[in-house]
Amino acid sequence: MEYKYTESAEKELEDFKREQVALLEDFVRRRKYVYGDDLIEVTGSDVKEAKRHFTIIDNRKSSIRQLTLGTYLFIGIVTLIGGLFYEQIRAAMTGDPTQLMIILMGVTMIFASLFGHWWFRFRDRIRAERREFTDEK
Repeated sequence: MEYKYTESAEKELEDFKREQVALLEDFVRRRKYVYGDDLIEVTGSDVKEAKRHFTIIDNRKSSIRQLTLGTYLFIGIVTLIGGLFYEQIRAAMTGDPTQLMIILMGVTMIFASLFGHWWFRFRDRIRAERREFTDEK
């Protein structure tokens, strides 16, 4: 298969290469720098070592996995609670409708707050990863 790069793609590719070289130099500097040195030599083994540490992460797959795991956890907890307290839940449903409404409101508020907590924590982690990536440039 043959690839043809446009001018803008070549420019972006050059920018990408510069960013990768900067990350490589930073990686080597953190490993080899000694106070007072004016020159740090980058060897082939340094590049190989850095290559093992550098990976491209597709955040979309990670996000989908996190969402799937969170959903399964939620469903499992609800099923467990439903199974443990089945008789009490059944009695509440057939008993006083006002009590049932209050219980359902409480359960809804609990799950909404848990979901909100999870969502904001997830969003903050994604923002921190983006900030960390842009700070490394």
